[in-house]
Amino acid sequence: MGFFTNAYNIFYISIVSKLLGRLYYAITGVALIGTLIGHLFFGWIDDKLGRKKAYNISLTLTIICAICSGLSFDASKETVVKTLCFFRFWLGFGIGGDYPISAVIMSKYSNKKTRGAFIAALYAMQGIFLHFYPTASFKDDPVISTQPEANYLWRIVLMLGV
Repeated sequence: MGFFTNAYNIFYISIVSKLLGRLYYAITGVALIGTLIGHLFFGWIDDKLGRKKAYNISLTLTIICAICSGLSFDASKETVVKTLCFFRFWLGFGIGGDYPISAVIMSKYSNKKTRGAFIAALYAMQGIFLHFYPTASFKDDPVISTQPEANYLWRIVLMLGV
């Protein structure tokens, strides 16, 4: 479940970005920067506190930031972008800890006969979310590229990561 959630939280932003068109362009890479820093930090924490505590901390951070990402409401677009970038960075930071610890837990506690199939299935989940919600490009049609319902849909998609 950890791999599935991580893949969802990392890769759905491309769907959300397409839904929003060019409105919120800055949020796409922020989580990846947080993920890189989270890998380094939680690798150190995992050694100091143990796998279970590090996993619980990273999972809690991921849940809180996924919810807060979807609750980024404000009248100005700039404030929404800043809030999303803040919570997406910390979401990525939590994923940076959760992702490698989930891999260790999955490989350690899974059945030897089905271990390879489980790990392959979990990594395959990353590509599923890149297929849905096709829209016209901004260049082709600026009005249709961002549907009016997208303002609610992207918030729901962000919070489904919980």
